[in-house]
Parts: sequence; C-alpha cells; structure tokens
Amino acid sequence: LATLLRAAPWFGLPKAADAADAYHAQFAAMVRDRLDPSLPVYIEYRDGGPGALGTEQAQQSLLIFGIWRSVFGAAASRVRRVANLKLGFSLQAFGNDLAQVDAISTPATFGSMCPAQVCAGMEEFNSLLAPTLYANLTVDQILDMIRASALAGEVGW
Repeated sequence: LATLLRAAPWFGLPKAADAADAYHAQFAAMVRDRLDPSLPVYIEYRDGGPGALGTEQAQQSLLIFGIWRSVFGAAASRVRRVANLKLGFSLQAFGNDLAQVDAISTPATFGSMCPAQVCAGMEEFNSLLAPTLYANLTVDQILDMIRASALAGEVGW
C-alpha cells in the first residue's frame, strides 16, 4: 500500500529478543524487498506502557534500529529511527547513542499528566470516551487543551 500511495510507512514495533531477533530481521527484509526503494521507512519501538523513556526502552529502540539498518545494508539510510518519547520526559536515556535517533514521536494523548485544576474534564484522547467528549469542540479548543496539558507536563505539575 505504501508503494502504491508513494507514502513512507511508519511501523510501531514490538520488543526484540536479541540482536538476531528473527521477527524483526524478517519484517525488515520484507519491507526492504517490497517497498519502493525511493521511499524511506520510519521505525519506532513501542513498549505500550506508561511512563518515561527509560534505559530499557532506549536499549530496545537501539537494538531494533541496529537490526533494521543491518538488514537494509547499503540502503540503511532509508531507515528513519524514531524514539517514542512521552511528554515531559527526555532523551537522556540514549546517552552517547543519541546520534542513532533520527526523530522523536509523542503520544497522541493529553490529560493524564495534567493536574485537575489545569485540565479538568480531559480524558485520554485514545479513550473510549473521547468521541463523546470531543465531538463538539472546535480544533482551536482541542489545541488549547493539548497546549495546557503539554505545558503542565513540561513544568512538572
């Protein structure tokens, strides 16, 4: 589909067992062989859990990045390595390996890190309640809520 649409795919990937992880190597090979070679591919380790980007998550990301770049070989520059960064946390867990990260992503959620006095009534954007809660809001109102939540996360409320 990505080749047909001429769109760079973005894959959220599970934990790797080790540097020879067969799932990641086979998936990377399939993408390398089937995706239009002019397109980049974005890969991101997603632990699915709450909390900061810790050392374990950084190590998993680096492990997966290495597998994919190795499989792509001479075309490794097509692999764009994305760190999944929760709002309010830093990339320090990557230490000296930060150069192995090409981009960061943040979750499309808000409210959980925001104190009640600032973000009263907010629910996680991916909550089952979200369509009911946000259906009648304007884009500007939703962006204001996201800004309030992000600011609260940054200042440690």
